[in-house]
Amino acid sequence: MNATLHSTHESLFRGPLAWLQQALSFAPRAPVAAKPLNLVRVLEGGDTIEIAEPRRSELVCLAGTLWITHDSHPHDHILARGDRYVGDSDSRMLVHAIDHARFLVCPRRP
Repeated sequence: MNATLHSTHESLFRGPLAWLQQALSFAPRAPVAAKPLNLVRVLEGGDTIEIAEPRRSELVCLAGTLWITHDSHPHDHILARGDRYVGDSDSRMLVHAIDHARFLVCPRRP
């Protein structure tokens, strides 16, 4: 599955995540490359960024809700406040804010 923002919504959501289909009905925007690590990022609902070097990154959701997807991966991830995600692939990783969100991107812990 190529989980980019340009795919049809129907192909992205199955089963229990169907409620996201309506929440993510937004006009696709080009992802912006993330800034250096160890900075708190703020995204408004509907904004998307691309994380450079995803395998070396860990994301910590501080507020809001984030949707994380990698190109060519069959599973996406939803993060709420307090959740963490450790990058496990070198393929392009997009982080989309479902609502106003704050999160930290830091180097992956050993």
